[in-house]
Order: sequence, then C-alpha cells, then structure tokens
Amino acid sequence: MTNCGNRCAILNNQGRLLKLGRASWLPCSQIVLIAGADSEPIQRLIGSYRDSDKLVDLSRGLPDRSVVLTTSGYLLLSAVRAQTLATRYLEGLIRPEP
Repeated sequence: MTNCGNRCAILNNQGRLLKLGRASWLPCSQIVLIAGADSEPIQRLIGSYRDSDKLVDLSRGLPDRSVVLTTSGYLLLSAVRAQTLATRYLEGLIRPEP
C-alpha cells in the first residue's frame, strides 16, 4: 500500500482507499453514497438496516455522523462527518499516483 496523503492510500493496482475512521478503510470504487446521518430519510434507512447483517458500525461508540452505502449493499456508520469523507474521497481522486 502506498500513501498518497494522510487520508487516502493506493492499494497497488486495485485502486484507492478512503479512510472512514480509526483503522477503517474502504476502496473508493465500492462507494455508492456518502451522506450525513442526521436527516430523517437516512435515519429511516439506518432503521431498516438494524435487523440485517449489512449494517456495520465503525464509530466505536462515538455519535454517528455519516453513512456510507457500498456497491455490495452494506451500510457503514462512521463518526467522521460526511463533508470530511467527501473531501477525502475527492482528494483521493484528484491526487496523482506517485
């Protein structure tokens, strides 16, 4: 894995990774949606995932500030704000590979 900044990384030829929080990384190619966790529609979405095995809480006890929906249908809860994740995502796409 090659570091391309403090919030993104390159995993050989498999694409870029986005840091979602403490020791949590996700390939950028698997991201469908990044959204704040505080809106009513997102709260309903989280509620619908509560009883499934597709909800992954990465917040480690901190308040949920964002959700990330993946191409495989997983909903990831993160303590990092959605705007911060979106900025990291865009930085990873714009930053040239070393």
